[in-house]
Amino acid sequence: MKFRITETGEFKTLSYVDAGVDRTVDIVSFDVGVDGAIAYNDQLECYEATADTFAFWEKYLNGLGKAEEVLSSFKFDLYARYRGFEDFSYVENIIQDIYSNIDTNNYETHYDQVVSLVKDAREVYLGSGVEVKPLMSKAGYRKAIEAKNEQSASSSDDSCSQAKDKGRIRGER
Repeated sequence: MKFRITETGEFKTLSYVDAGVDRTVDIVSFDVGVDGAIAYNDQLECYEATADTFAFWEKYLNGLGKAEEVLSSFKFDLYARYRGFEDFSYVENIIQDIYSNIDTNNYETHYDQVVSLVKDAREVYLGSGVEVKPLMSKAGYRKAIEAKNEQSASSSDDSCSQAKDKGRIRGER
């Protein structure tokens, strides 16, 4: 997406490619015509924006790319961990849950939100507190998560109780 910076007349390009498709216009076009932040110049056949507006979108698109890399890496790790499941809808539901918790109206914190959510999800789904066997069922995994949460919530030092919890985490009864 070609821009002319209004203060300097300099031409710059913004680009965000997702899955081989340039999505820059799809994303940035929300700002075209809003408060004059970005306008299309028919004569120059390019968009015009202030240096600050261009810098904002450049930073956001770079962060968006990094956020997608973080999510892709986490998704790959989830697939590797749960390779024994019959279908991968479980992994897709985890990723969708992360997407649904991102405040898409807050462009400036998008990347930080994704990193924070993935960090929390990594602890829950891939953390060392839950031993997940490759062929563990979804129900068994949910029980393991519940057991881990119960264990975290209780501050009991009772060794019998802790041994019982550890047995449930490994899928034993």
